[in-house]
Amino acid sequence: MFGHQGAFLLLSILTVFGQDDLKRWSNDEIEVIRTATPEDGKPLVFAAKHKAEYNRTECYIYLPDEEGSGDMYYVADGIVSDDGGFVVDWMEVWDDGEENTCGITILDRNYYHGDADQGHIGITIHMTLSEGGLFGQPKLNHISAQIHVIDDLLTTIDQPYTPQNYDLTLVPDLLSDDPATHYAGNMKVTLESFLNAPMVSVHMDGLNIRQLSGKLETGNGAFLNVDVYEIQFDLQKGRVALVIDLPLPSDEDIVTLEIDFEANIDPSEHTHAGLYKESCSDNSDKFCWFTQFESTSARYAFPCIDEPNMKATFDIKVARTEGWNTLSNMPIVDTVPVEGVDGWVWDIFQTTPVMSTYLIAFAIQDFAGVQGENDVTIWANKEDVEAGLADYSQDIGPKIIDFYGSTFGIPYALPKMDMVSVPKKGGAMENWGLILYSYDTLMYDQESPDVEKKWRVLEVVAHELAHQWFGNLVTMDWWDQTWLNEGFASYVSHLGADAIDPEMNSWGRMVVHRMFQVMKDDSSDQSWAMSDSVTSRQDIGRKFGSITYSKGASVIRMMESILGYYTFVRGLSSYLAELQFGNSVEEDLFFHLEAAGLHDGTWPSSNTFTDSFEETMKTWTNQAGYPLVTVEKEMVDGHPFYKLTQSWYRDGVEDSTDQLWDIPITAKIVGDPTDDWEDTSPLTWLAGVTLTIPPTSYVYTGPLILNKKAMGYYRVNYDEENWSLIAKKLMTDHEAIHPLNRAQIICDVIALARTGHVSEKIKDDIMEYIDMETDFTPLYAVKECSKERKEGHMEDRI
Repeated sequence: MFGHQGAFLLLSILTVFGQDDLKRWSNDEIEVIRTATPEDGKPLVFAAKHKAEYNRTECYIYLPDEEGSGDMYYVADGIVSDDGGFVVDWMEVWDDGEENTCGITILDRNYYHGDADQGHIGITIHMTLSEGGLFGQPKLNHISAQIHVIDDLLTTIDQPYTPQNYDLTLVPDLLSDDPATHYAGNMKVTLESFLNAPMVSVHMDGLNIRQLSGKLETGNGAFLNVDVYEIQFDLQKGRVALVIDLPLPSDEDIVTLEIDFEANIDPSEHTHAGLYKESCSDNSDKFCWFTQFESTSARYAFPCIDEPNMKATFDIKVARTEGWNTLSNMPIVDTVPVEGVDGWVWDIFQTTPVMSTYLIAFAIQDFAGVQGENDVTIWANKEDVEAGLADYSQDIGPKIIDFYGSTFGIPYALPKMDMVSVPKKGGAMENWGLILYSYDTLMYDQESPDVEKKWRVLEVVAHELAHQWFGNLVTMDWWDQTWLNEGFASYVSHLGADAIDPEMNSWGRMVVHRMFQVMKDDSSDQSWAMSDSVTSRQDIGRKFGSITYSKGASVIRMMESILGYYTFVRGLSSYLAELQFGNSVEEDLFFHLEAAGLHDGTWPSSNTFTDSFEETMKTWTNQAGYPLVTVEKEMVDGHPFYKLTQSWYRDGVEDSTDQLWDIPITAKIVGDPTDDWEDTSPLTWLAGVTLTIPPTSYVYTGPLILNKKAMGYYRVNYDEENWSLIAKKLMTDHEAIHPLNRAQIICDVIALARTGHVSEKIKDDIMEYIDMETDFTPLYAVKECSKERKEGHMEDRI
């Protein structure tokens, strides 16, 4: 069992030349075949091939029609006929020259052939076998394959079953020196039914089924066997559906589905995703095993309903032998021998809380650990631990956990926290109770101080630990609002980092590196809204970019300024408390923040355009881009006023008012001692195109600065007179302007000069003072904001 090399990899995708340019997907049971590049007006092949030893008695094909419904076509004796028995002249049989193949060629492909479905249903090839008994199921004699014309697909499962518990057993082939990842497993999932339905689906990608069984517990306490008579494979989506024979589950019945499975995964397939192995250390022949399940890779490791809102508890058992230790999300409760296999043991883990599949994790390794307070342990290569490289994380980890728990009024939910330095990993992954890091995000040599390396560790550790509340305890409902996870982890990480080490200039780094850098991406024509929909499994990856992380964090920080810090935290505490162990959408967040604002009297604030916090914030989360606020001084009845105008700021596109935002306006006349830089509550709101406001002071004649502490997610342009006043103040008394606003002025004027909104002379006048600057944040702004935007910029996955 442990040395067996297993079967051919599921979803090994081969492009076959010389056979009409075909594309193939396969597992041990079935191969599906399709024209590699379907084109209208050209032939289109769909086919499926079962094992040669099976005797097929029938093949029929469901094909969506022009109206989006569908018809059945039968393949027999070299002809294709419709369900009325008439020969179809626009299709012909395609069989790859083998009897175990059932397929068709559509002679002239039209747009509706294949995926005329709005839900990416595709065509279905049904094959009936002469005998049952597949996977140990006596009645299972039907194999089906769904095939899609398009490859960029949504893979959601829409069914009336919700998982309650997974009982997962894994047996990794630890002793093999083959680079392939081979293991066997058993998965029992308990599902609650809320509607009478004949089909149960799971995600399964890169795995082969060996055995199937099931039980049904009825509402009156009776137990029945679940008989499966058809199995449907959708290899492009990584889904398997089991069609159940009578009796069908009904409302509140409990179905337990058990699958024995096996994997033999080539290292070139989905690298460092799912359950994979890597050399334990440089120049070592020994392999350690790790996981990366976010966003949709738990299905590479075990059959499951791999969606963030399909939460369940997990009971996990992993086999290992001498020389390896096993970590998972929860502590080990027992270690017992594997019956009949000398030298192997089962590590049995405590049941997890209700959680998403993408947060399950394993680390099967030979590392050393250094334990800190609060059951926090740092794991790494023994040499790195002995060199003290884990000590900094050992020190800050427990402190950050305590800070988050006390700030939000909700203690860390699990009994331990393991943080592991994983060889050759990129970024980090926030698995609940078992965070996996790249070397540079967890290890730090305090004997060779380096501020930027230290910041990297502090920021990422604070980010991943923030996820234990924002993402793990409360999880976004679906990937279209990934910012509810990653935006919050990014924002909260700066809270944590600032609390632990104020000298690291956490908020200056956030404003310059996150906000002003993401503005470069967000003003491009490639930008998208924080809460826009994902269109496919592949498209989920787009959500792990700067818009989600950095714009998300910046908009969240703006929410803090609108409500006030303490009110904002009160709202977040309520949000976490009410939704813990569940899922959220942005409306949940806005509801709790508005309630806190109403309670504390900070919402609605002065001159708000609407009383709805949700409506206001959706102008930021549901639209791509951001506004430019232009300030012009004008005289009204002999008195000076400021006219504010908003426009949609985009690179290479003339400013427009096609989109408008509800913009919180804060302002200060530099030199006015009655106005505090720290008071960032909105003075007024710019919700329409223009707004005229009086000066905040008629006594002081210094420059006007909009957007105190750069708390608002927008750029500011001034008339020439005010730019001149700002430049003079910077030359004579730059510290009279808050350092975050000095950074804002620098980043804004560089960007505005680049897009032609201000002259090079204005930019040069502003930048002239910089040799006198000593503060970290404005100097950092000069460095970062002078850089050109990187095309295709994606966040390092943390």
